[in-house]
Amino acid sequence: MYLTAVLRDDRIRGWALLVAVQAVVSLALFHEFLGGGKYFAYLDVGADTYALFVPQLIHYASPSNWASAWSFNIGLGGVAPLIPSPFTLLGIAGGPEHVLDMRIWVYLAKIFVGGTAFYGFALTIAARREISVIVGVAYSFCGYIATDGQWDTPATEFATYPVILWALARHARSPSAWPIPLSIAFTAYCGVFMFSVGVFIAYVILAACIASDRPLATAKTWLTSVLPLCAIGFMISAPVLLPTIFQLAGSSRVTGMQADFFGRFPDLFSLNDSTTVLVELAGLFHKNMLGVGNRHFGWMNYLESPGFYVGLLPLLVIPQLWRGTSGDRRVLVAGSATLALFMLIPAIRYIAFGFGLDYFRINNLWVSMLLLVLFAKALDVIARQGVDRLILGGTVLALSFMLWQLQTELYPRPSLEHEMRLAVFAASELALLALVAWHRARWPLFAVASLILVAGEATVVNYPSYFSKRQIVTRETSGYYNDGTVE
Repeated sequence: MYLTAVLRDDRIRGWALLVAVQAVVSLALFHEFLGGGKYFAYLDVGADTYALFVPQLIHYASPSNWASAWSFNIGLGGVAPLIPSPFTLLGIAGGPEHVLDMRIWVYLAKIFVGGTAFYGFALTIAARREISVIVGVAYSFCGYIATDGQWDTPATEFATYPVILWALARHARSPSAWPIPLSIAFTAYCGVFMFSVGVFIAYVILAACIASDRPLATAKTWLTSVLPLCAIGFMISAPVLLPTIFQLAGSSRVTGMQADFFGRFPDLFSLNDSTTVLVELAGLFHKNMLGVGNRHFGWMNYLESPGFYVGLLPLLVIPQLWRGTSGDRRVLVAGSATLALFMLIPAIRYIAFGFGLDYFRINNLWVSMLLLVLFAKALDVIARQGVDRLILGGTVLALSFMLWQLQTELYPRPSLEHEMRLAVFAASELALLALVAWHRARWPLFAVASLILVAGEATVVNYPSYFSKRQIVTRETSGYYNDGTVE
């Protein structure tokens, strides 16, 4: 009787449906890793997973080594006592000899944590549970986790940032003293770069003020309530933050040209060149449009390049926000302007790294989150008012023009194979939207079909990121670890 009552609870059913879809897509995408024939590690552009992270975890798998954990990534390198995160503990749970076996399970854990946290966040800002499930699936298998997330740190960011978003949204709805500090501390103990977390919180404050009908009152609430709780979270994080700060303070990296703000000032506030803008636009359709792995020919490499893919359906329906309330239109205009400024002005992405690096990296995740927030709100408009034919037609024309520009202006040309995959789902999603626009399908059918299409597209479009022309570590791969490196 208790189990029946639990399953009838919409809150439980929504979460259970999300986890079920995550499991099905994960099985379709990763069955070759789960079967044991291949390890979730690469020898091509993703070689760090095999040459850096795996040896570190093999070292950490013996608790006696925790007091002398070596950090090459902080400052000039040095001894940094390890405070293991939940993901680190999972990765070493099988002992040194099973670190490679555990990698896929750590990756899946991050997908499930990030997806369910984003589901909770979407549920807080959108009234409909089915919308939150759709958006949660889209986040769980967005382009960021499929490409950047193949490296350990970006995958951790994928899992922890939505936890912070959920805590902030929950506090806005029902003020509480504990979610925000704990989410900040959890993020720090997982090893995320906390300077970027501060930048992210500043962006969220700005977004909350823009979306509010009373921006000054919202700003006051954030300054007097939310920010102090964030500060408490940073203080709880002191055991991991202070050693990092002390090591950075003694490093030439923070005083060299990489961190020279004034030396880079002219570049920061100039406009991106046309090729960079085109590559950013291509990133809306997945990094794989410009090649996979070492064959990626976009901006820099597969990890650093722009990639904001969250699916085609969001791109098709976000403009429907214009039909909503004045607040919806304000959010649409502000979100679109933010995205345009991000693509045009380098400084907006430079700030995430303290103006020291010009990577897109974590910015890819933040832009994806912005698109999915707009997606959730647009789906709510469709649930209430249906699909506007004129706006849909204009959206199709705009996206078609964008794709035409990419075909004619970029060289080498975008991947035809990738575009064919997108075309199949674009046709299906347009047909579904047309049925709603001409009143041949109602919201319940649209919601179910959208969930299936989002999950199917994520599976098919992301699959090459893991297997197409990649050098995957297998049981036959000669190890790097028999030469005393680990010791």
